[in-house]
This record gives sequence, structure tokens and C-alpha cells, in this order.
Amino acid sequence: MKKYLPLNSIVVPIYLTDTNSVNMIDQVLDHLLIQKKMVPVEIIVVDDCSLNQSGVKILENKYQRSAMFLKMKNRAGLVKSINAGALISKGDLLTYCHSD
Repeated sequence: MKKYLPLNSIVVPIYLTDTNSVNMIDQVLDHLLIQKKMVPVEIIVVDDCSLNQSGVKILENKYQRSAMFLKMKNRAGLVKSINAGALISKGDLLTYCHSD
């Protein structure tokens, strides 16, 4: 009998200001991808109008096959960013991960 593993949706709200924040979020996403090897995981990255748009593009290019990216139209803050990610999630379980 095959064991059912629920899909876990992880929302990662980001607000990039400099290169250090890009490096930190890169590490967070790498660690989340390790989890993806063990259990079904859907990663949703929500950009809350980051100041460093080139950093966002770098992350989108690196993780385009393993994570969904959502861009907020206006700076909305942490809670609204998490809620926006939750609205598009498809998982059975939902959690969020701080980007630091």
C-alpha cells in the first residue's frame, strides 16, 4: 500500500534591499529545496516590491523550475504578502518561512 504524503505549501515573503539579503534568501531557498527531496513541497516566493529588483531576477532565474514567484503591485507588508501566497497555494498544509 502506497503511503499518502500531503503537499506542503511554503510561502516565503521577501523584501530585498541589498546584495546581502539576496544571499540570505538564496540560502533559505536552497534549504527548502532539500526538504522537497523528502516530502512534496510547493515553494511560493512573494516579492513585496523589493528595492533590489536585479536580485529578484537572479533568484527567479535560479529557482524558476522549483518555486513560484508572485510580485505584489504595491508594498503591502508581511501579513498581506503571506496571505497573497496562501491564496495561490495548492497544498494540503500551509506554512510560511521568514526569509532571514
